[in-house]
Amino acid sequence: MVHGMRTAEIQTVTGTAFIVAEWRAEENAEARPLYRDPIVPLFLSAETRKAAERIAASFPPIKKVVRIRTRYFDERLGSATLGVAVRRRFCVAVRRRF
Repeated sequence: MVHGMRTAEIQTVTGTAFIVAEWRAEENAEARPLYRDPIVPLFLSAETRKAAERIAASFPPIKKVVRIRTRYFDERLGSATLGVAVRRRFCVAVRRRF
C-alpha cells in the first residue's frame, strides 16, 4: 500500500510512466543530480525496475534523453510557477498601497 492506496489502483497508469519513473528515481542517487524526485520511489517495484532495464538495454540513450527532458520541464514549470507567485505578491503589495 502507498499512502492508503492499493497498488492495483495505481497500475492503471501506462507502463511507460513506470519506466520513466524508474529513471527519475535513479537520478536521486547521482552525485550531482539534475533534479530530485523523492516521491517517485513509492510507486516502483522489482517489476518496474526490470522493465526499465530491458528498455534501456535495447536503446541506451533513452535514459539520458529522459534526464535532460525532465530537467527541462522541471525548469520551465518552476519558472512559470515562480512567475505567477511574483505577480501575485506584486498585486497584493500594490493593493495594500492604494
